[in-house]
Amino acid sequence: MKSVSATVKVTDPLAQIAAGGAHTVAIKKYGSIWAWGWNNHGQLGDGSYDDRKEPTLIYDGTDWMH
Repeated sequence: MKSVSATVKVTDPLAQIAAGGAHTVAIKKYGSIWAWGWNNHGQLGDGSYDDRKEPTLIYDGTDWMH
């Protein structure tokens, strides 16, 4: 099984966070969505299949980016 780990420095308050077996998604207080981890099925929602070791902006709170 593939493993990805990350350290996240929170500078904006998080409203919600959810973790799967190998990926994590966080919603910040003002509506932006960030994801990181294993992405072999595109589950991070950033339009790629690349694993992300650092939080990647998926949605900026105003309009879908991908």
